[in-house]
Amino acid sequence: MEYENARLKCNAADERANILSSEVIGLEDKALRLRSNELKLERQLENSQAEISSFKYVFFRSNYEICPFILQHLRS
Repeated sequence: MEYENARLKCNAADERANILSSEVIGLEDKALRLRSNELKLERQLENSQAEISSFKYVFFRSNYEICPFILQHLRS
């Protein structure tokens, strides 16, 4: 009887360990997906910032080149 109780407890402990293992694996997978998404968002942010900087450069450069031209024609 004592042996049977010990065996049942051992089987129950094994079952709990298996459940916990699959929960840990699921959480690890979720953490990897979240990290992957975080890295993708960081790359998108960097690309967006570079694009904005490029637009600013083009805008200010074009204004610098166009404004004297416009001013010259407005004065004449």
